[in-house]
Amino acid sequence: MGLRACCGYAYTLGNLWSLSDDCSSKSPTAVHRSRVRCSTMSVLLESDTDTSLQSHLDELTLRTTIFFISVSLMSLIWYTMIDSTLAYLMGILQPCSESCLNIYEPAQWSVVRWMASLLLGIFSCLPLLLYQMHQFAKPGLLPSEFNALRRWSWSSVLFTFFLAALLIFEVFPIIYSKGHANHIAVGLEAQYSAVELLLILLSTLWILLVFLIAWSSIVILGIMGLLHQETADLWRIRIYGMGSMLLVLSIPDQMQSATLPVLVLLWTGGEVLGIRWFSKQMDTYGRAVPRFDSEGRRRHIAILDCSCSGANEYHGFTPFPGYSTVRTTNICHNKEDRNRVIGHLINENITDAVITGCDGTPCPMKFKNNFQRLDATLHGLNLMSLQNNRVKSTEKKSFEVKLAMLQMADPFDIEGLPFRLRDLLQEQETLPQKYVLMQSSETRWNYVNEDTLVLRLPEEMNDRTELERIFRDEYGIKPASMQ
Repeated sequence: MGLRACCGYAYTLGNLWSLSDDCSSKSPTAVHRSRVRCSTMSVLLESDTDTSLQSHLDELTLRTTIFFISVSLMSLIWYTMIDSTLAYLMGILQPCSESCLNIYEPAQWSVVRWMASLLLGIFSCLPLLLYQMHQFAKPGLLPSEFNALRRWSWSSVLFTFFLAALLIFEVFPIIYSKGHANHIAVGLEAQYSAVELLLILLSTLWILLVFLIAWSSIVILGIMGLLHQETADLWRIRIYGMGSMLLVLSIPDQMQSATLPVLVLLWTGGEVLGIRWFSKQMDTYGRAVPRFDSEGRRRHIAILDCSCSGANEYHGFTPFPGYSTVRTTNICHNKEDRNRVIGHLINENITDAVITGCDGTPCPMKFKNNFQRLDATLHGLNLMSLQNNRVKSTEKKSFEVKLAMLQMADPFDIEGLPFRLRDLLQEQETLPQKYVLMQSSETRWNYVNEDTLVLRLPEEMNDRTELERIFRDEYGIKPASMQ
């Protein structure tokens, strides 16, 4: 289930929970998986179903209608008892023992009655809103994204109820009582507007609610790993932009002078709370440094370090600087591993993913189709075939993983292979004694010793002269043959 960011569904679903782009797509989709690069199709995870765009809109319309009808009904129910409710509220807020509240603007009092009824109706339907939002969003989010949304929404609502009760029953009565005591001390007659008293309270509650939503979004996004240096500016625009718009449009005329300080407090508080995440490097799996290929295209490469259910003895010898790494147990058979890989590709804007154990052929077709939809390429080092040619396991597994990486024709260029090989050999403290050159598609059931370097060349590379010269003349490594 899912739509692209330009559709109304994507914004309603939760702009705050996945990276979005400005691309549009009307093809059947399965999940809302936005990314910086444009793609003509959306991603299908293992548990997704291929659903049409119209069905998403129909579901969104139905759930939205249910919520608005519920709010309307609850507001009408509250309106039938709003006078007694406001009387009880003013009894709590009234700072003086005798009657000192008056209504100087009857029209404004009607506005307050309807506003209070609407707010009470909205608060009463918040659990229903969370239920509808979670049910609609769950099929369209990665597990980590859905957990972040659920924790954020429930914690925000519960804390909002607690804070509202604290302000109504404790904070504002104390503030009004101290103000009343000051008036009496200077000899003023205590006469207060009930409308102003309630408007200040309601506006303050609304401002704090916006603060709570914005700040808790930053905290939850940071805890769940969705907020880091690469996505900081995008989240700032969304969170601060939406919060500022709500505050500017909703602050009443009586509090217009407080608009700028309120906005500054919103931005400053967000920066203070999010400072550890706004500057955080995406170091969970390392960071994919942008690289330029021979055609000048920017490439981000991720290593899928798959253990192949324990069969791949090269598992665990990554990450390497400049690459991001996703460690998995079995991509071919584990749905959760595949979902984590897709989520990493989306969040980090990966263009090339390299599986260590195999060549990618055993992976499910839906998994490989998602790479096409994300405009990414799946590669394989096929290291398990290399370990079959060893008499016994080599201790230089990290070196052999790097060696397998540098001999890839894509995303690297073939012409640069000798230079990459020379740089890698220069980094080694001890060099192998012998080397074997073979084509990547060539299968040999012979064996080599653990101190023999095996270099599998791309099919397009037929000239081995420069490589042999580097081995023999520059590093004194002798050629060997499969035994």
